[in-house]
Amino acid sequence: PKEGADVGFYCLWIFISAAYLRDQIRELEPLRARLVVVSEQCEKRILGLREEERVEIRALKQERQHRQKVIENMRETQSSLQTQVQCLPTRFNLAAQYLMYREECDARKLLIANISSMSYGPDEEPEEEQEVEIEDPVKEKLALKVCREDLTKAQVELNRLHAEYGDVVPRRDWETLDHTHKENLLKVQFSEMFDSTTARDSLQGELEGFKEASTPRPEWEQCADVLGGSERWADLSQGQSSQRRLEILLAELGGKNSEFFTGLGTSDDVPIYLRYEGQLKNHRLKKNAVVRILKEVWKEKVMEDGRRMLNDVNLYRSQFAQVIYLFHCCLKSVNRFERITRGIVFFIHREVTVADLRAAFKNIDPSLDAITLDWVLTMAFQIHQGELEQHTTQMDTELALQHLLAIDVTRAGPRQPYPIMI
Repeated sequence: PKEGADVGFYCLWIFISAAYLRDQIRELEPLRARLVVVSEQCEKRILGLREEERVEIRALKQERQHRQKVIENMRETQSSLQTQVQCLPTRFNLAAQYLMYREECDARKLLIANISSMSYGPDEEPEEEQEVEIEDPVKEKLALKVCREDLTKAQVELNRLHAEYGDVVPRRDWETLDHTHKENLLKVQFSEMFDSTTARDSLQGELEGFKEASTPRPEWEQCADVLGGSERWADLSQGQSSQRRLEILLAELGGKNSEFFTGLGTSDDVPIYLRYEGQLKNHRLKKNAVVRILKEVWKEKVMEDGRRMLNDVNLYRSQFAQVIYLFHCCLKSVNRFERITRGIVFFIHREVTVADLRAAFKNIDPSLDAITLDWVLTMAFQIHQGELEQHTTQMDTELALQHLLAIDVTRAGPRQPYPIMI
């Protein structure tokens, strides 16, 4: 029937699409391998950048520690200078000591004058004439008192000035000290920068020398495309040194130019089409010859699959005809038994539903698949396959039998879809 042919064509289209998608997947497999290689290269570059950042961070940390040490040394120098300044005598202490000295000196002079005046009587004359006339002691006391008052005022003024301007540094000294500090700071920074630049230049020179003297590491991942894929190359080179990898690569490349290949044997772990014992001649096929051979192999495979599918279809048709014949025989037996029992079965089972007919087919042949059974029911009730579950109308058994007999005579029906190997 037409509906069965449409279903078969739809199934065929689905399998062709699946085969096309499989081809697309096989074509995209090299891109996937290339993506893996690119991702590994990106990871290596990221690791290299991280290592460079670690080196720079380590250098900055060392520079920071060096500057902290310089700052600590300057702080220690400043604290020692402050301690020395504190140990020096202040101006107030010097003024007090000088005042005490003046008082003691004046008292000593007065005491000497009193002793001299008391040692001579009123009528006595000194043995030697005094060249200088001695002043009056009262005037000296008054002068001393006035001097002491002036000294007290000067001391008060000195204390006031010391209290107001004791912590003030002269502007000239401050400018000199600030200029000296800036020069020292610039010298320290310049020396640090010069040392860093010198170290960097030396390291850069050593690096350039190493680059010129040493041989760069080869990209071993590129050998995977030549030696049969990344998996085989990983199995050959895993855990090997560079020298050993070079020997393996030369051995593999030299094997391609040999006259004979050694067979892999006939054990179960070897694929069927690669089982061979002994020496196999190397024909050195080119790309055009390999393409031609592959096309011939696929052509033969398609023809073989077509013949196999045709045999399966013929077998399916023969089995389906046998099922219809068995069902026809069962219906004849039921009809005969109905006539013998005077029509009892005829009146009870004269009309059947989809569920009754499905159960009868399963009892007759339990090996029937669901697709064939649904198609037989649609042919018997003359409905679409999607309406089987909702169809509840009963049909005469003779009419359903006639429909099935007509199908058996014309031998028409949908073909069972089989996977097509492309």
